[in-house]
Amino acid sequence: MSNSSPNVESLYSKSLKQLCYSMNEDTLVNVLKWLPPSISLQILWKVLKVNNDCENFVYNLPESKISSIKRGREIAQMSLHNSGYEEPVSYRQMSSETHEGFATIQQTKFVDRFNFSQHIDLNLFSKYLEVTNYRSELFTIFQICIQINGFQFPKNLADEWIKIDIQDESNSVYVHHIDQGLKLGIFLGDAGWFSECALVLSHTYKIITTKWLCHDQNLKLVKIIQCLTKWLLVVSNYHNFEEAKVVLQYMLHTIGIIEKIERRKLCIAYAYVAVSQYYYVLMEFNEAWSWAFKAVYELQDKSADILKLLVISHAIRVCSVLNKLSTARKLINQLHTYEKEIDQNVDVDILLNIACYSLKADLAKDSINSYYIALDSRRNLFGYYNLHTAIVFVDYAYARYVCDYSTTDFNEAMRSILQGIFIMEKIGLPNDNMLLVNAGRIKALILEEKALDIMDRGIDIYIHDGIRVQMISNMSSGRKMLAMY
Repeated sequence: MSNSSPNVESLYSKSLKQLCYSMNEDTLVNVLKWLPPSISLQILWKVLKVNNDCENFVYNLPESKISSIKRGREIAQMSLHNSGYEEPVSYRQMSSETHEGFATIQQTKFVDRFNFSQHIDLNLFSKYLEVTNYRSELFTIFQICIQINGFQFPKNLADEWIKIDIQDESNSVYVHHIDQGLKLGIFLGDAGWFSECALVLSHTYKIITTKWLCHDQNLKLVKIIQCLTKWLLVVSNYHNFEEAKVVLQYMLHTIGIIEKIERRKLCIAYAYVAVSQYYYVLMEFNEAWSWAFKAVYELQDKSADILKLLVISHAIRVCSVLNKLSTARKLINQLHTYEKEIDQNVDVDILLNIACYSLKADLAKDSINSYYIALDSRRNLFGYYNLHTAIVFVDYAYARYVCDYSTTDFNEAMRSILQGIFIMEKIGLPNDNMLLVNAGRIKALILEEKALDIMDRGIDIYIHDGIRVQMISNMSSGRKMLAMY
């Protein structure tokens, strides 16, 4: 509704509240079936009473930065004030029961009086994907469906779409099906379900390239590059390098075709970002910077601000890893010149890229606070049991390890890495997935430094006080600690 019509807005809100107050399951079914998706989505949100309508979970980062940092710190430290602990739990106290209990506290709270998830099918969900101005709420509703139905819910949704048998092979039907696949795949990737996203987008790519008889080659190239960009991003971030290598070849071939178009208007800056991210994950940082540089220079004056934000913030991350800090600072200054009325999930992605610069520039507090906000925001949007949340835990654990290296107090780093590993295992990541393997390496690194510190302190006591027993005792404790993990 328009802000210029406050009375109409008020009447609309009152009507929604009255409808929600008198709601029953039959009414909800009719609302979901017949009302425009933008309205039924708002009604569903109100009916669920997400987190008891608490303002702490309103999706508005700038106005709630301090409280978000506080909540993020409590998540990282596993503060269990409601579970018998007065202080943050020590990683030595952490067990599967501790993790489960903390995860239960962190899950999104909602009221489901009408079995709403039984009525969320692919057809309805596809309609909700058209409503872009309630994307944050849709992310949360989606993760509530996962809380109710289990971690197979995203895979079931993806499989249902893939199994659709197209009877009418007209051009308009294929265009509709391709658009539906792109929107579903991109949403699944944005929501943290990378494997399911890749399934949908790989099937969509097959339809575009083998079944769709499109006479407009420019339109076909747009659909292909849109599909490949997200597909390459998710398989790279999922560390599925075998599939990523194949997608990269598709991408480079398509980029080559587009770049040869004379007087082309299609901006492919984000496709360059996807290629850059592939090399970034492989730690081929010079190649990543080459593509990030191309992405920045591909931007046009008429490019959308959100595209500029995504491209430049990615370049900031790559610059920072290569210690090009002066270039990163210039890009950060440029970043602040653009409008930032964007979805919270994009805002958090940008925040994490800048956190990488802060860490490299010895701005430890800024970096840590950025990770706290990211933990809070991703937990709110996608749920505690989500790969996005787990990845922030792992990245923060390493950042915290770097920040605390001089103090050798790695308790918070260890709590974070154990949470990240716990989530990855819980949601079903294979044991050989490199995200999980890398998390294990960071855990081992932290434990190694902790053990070395214990031994160093034992030697120091022996030298200064002549208490050899203390050194032996500490070394024994170190071995026991290593054995525990």
